[in-house]
Amino acid sequence: MERRGFLRWFFSALLVALVGRAASPAKLPPLIDEKKNPEAVKIHFVQDGRKGKGRTDPKAYCRNCTEYTPLGKMESDGVGRCNLLTGGSVKSTAWCSSWVMNPDLYKKSS
Repeated sequence: MERRGFLRWFFSALLVALVGRAASPAKLPPLIDEKKNPEAVKIHFVQDGRKGKGRTDPKAYCRNCTEYTPLGKMESDGVGRCNLLTGGSVKSTAWCSSWVMNPDLYKKSS
């Protein structure tokens, strides 16, 4: 195979691999069980932030917390990872008593 043919083949294969990888959805970790996860219980975590005991700010959700990192969508809900919890993912509309406002995201939330 001549050099030009090899390079064409190589970059075509690389492009196919990258496009295929980007198109396939990543498997998200399961949602954290708020009643069984000891860390979640300790910080009064709830997947439905509207039910958070002690939640005084109606805009306070995981999606605008400094500890939240978005991962994708699960059943049309945004899900992400919380730096304070292990063993799964949290909904973007979840809440806990350790919520810390991310000023940039808080302004954008409704």
